[in-house]
Amino acid sequence: CVAVDFEVQPDFAKLAEASKCHGERVENPGDVGEALKRAFKANVDGVPAVVDFVVDGSDLPPGFLEFYGVT
Repeated sequence: CVAVDFEVQPDFAKLAEASKCHGERVENPGDVGEALKRAFKANVDGVPAVVDFVVDGSDLPPGFLEFYGVT
């Protein structure tokens, strides 16, 4: 699991596909379950999988800023 914030967002799913892996980019929360099923199936078939979850980096969980001392 990797959390990063690049100025230009690479498409990790396309990078995975270029490496002969299963790659999938998920932008909608409702698509997570099916994307994971496809990734797990790829793994069962012997194919590594990368699922790139696109999230809003400004949507922080409650208490996050306080915990890390950010004011």
